[in-house]
Amino acid sequence: MFPTALPTRKRRRPEAAFARGREEVKFRDVTLFLVERRMGKSRRNFLSNLARSKGFCVDDALSADVTHVVSEGNVAQELWSWLEEQGFRETCDKHVLHISWFTESMSAGRPVPVEIRHYIQYLCNQVDDITGNEVSPTKQARSDSGKEPKLHLCFRLLIIIVEPLYTIINNN
Repeated sequence: MFPTALPTRKRRRPEAAFARGREEVKFRDVTLFLVERRMGKSRRNFLSNLARSKGFCVDDALSADVTHVVSEGNVAQELWSWLEEQGFRETCDKHVLHISWFTESMSAGRPVPVEIRHYIQYLCNQVDDITGNEVSPTKQARSDSGKEPKLHLCFRLLIIIVEPLYTIINNN
């Protein structure tokens, strides 16, 4: 009998409407790319805007300008496969990092130095191809959760490099 008002729908704000370009870029040598996989679009937008407000340059696409790829909750093997599909090539000036580096950088208000614990590494196959060891499925599927340090991989690489040098030095 009585006319009822139709419920109004909330309008989604366009993603481009966020404060892009208004923030001053303080750290021109660092360009971030936040991997949306497993993070979600709204969290990625929030973190991107936070980084921009702190003076970081954030690229919405994985381009050649990106120096720091930040990921959260992705299995290292899957992440590296996805990055390769996108045409990402690892070089010495590009870092693939766990979200912990991003969090520490936001807290500090500047890019913190990258440490081994920040890297998302997928070296098992490369190391074991060199040493001839079998790779266990659990070792291959190790995630970037940060719960298990990946230092053993670095030490194994160090041994592969240093051991022959040590032998040469001792024989002379």
